[in-house]
Amino acid sequence: CSQSDVPRCAVQWGFELPFPPCQVWTADRDDRRDFPPSCDCLVGCHNANHRTEYAKNCVNTTGHWLERADGRLEQHAWRDAFSDGQWIKQAYASDVSLNETSRYERNLQLAARLEADGAESRRRGLCSGHGISTGPLPWSPGSLTAAARFCHCFPGWFGLQCEVGPGYPTSPV
Repeated sequence: CSQSDVPRCAVQWGFELPFPPCQVWTADRDDRRDFPPSCDCLVGCHNANHRTEYAKNCVNTTGHWLERADGRLEQHAWRDAFSDGQWIKQAYASDVSLNETSRYERNLQLAARLEADGAESRRRGLCSGHGISTGPLPWSPGSLTAAARFCHCFPGWFGLQCEVGPGYPTSPV
């Protein structure tokens, strides 16, 4: 129990996570303030069957693409051995104006931003030490402005400053 059951998720953006970010933990699943996983992490969730459809957005840090059984490449960041992982969506996948190289470059820029924001969050003790303070992600709803910075909490932590946890506040356990 001292190790993550999804090793690819054990460390994300410089944080050691208590739980893998395989599913949406926030009270409002459309809020999109959950901790942003890398696509490799989400693949680990898929392989361990620790997932729900709601945690589908990720940051492609490897440049790998999904190869389907028919040999076509999809805009996903991994090989899908089960042919059912098309719910995983790398950042900027919906931007049809980007080619694969440009999309990957944008993902790497996003990963660099998350690494830098993670370092700043740790250094300054932001988000009660249980999350990353960063701006909206490419999959954030349009209601969140580009200038806004807010906490994306570790799995199992809640609140505007990730001050509640671990566990959901109304959980009977």
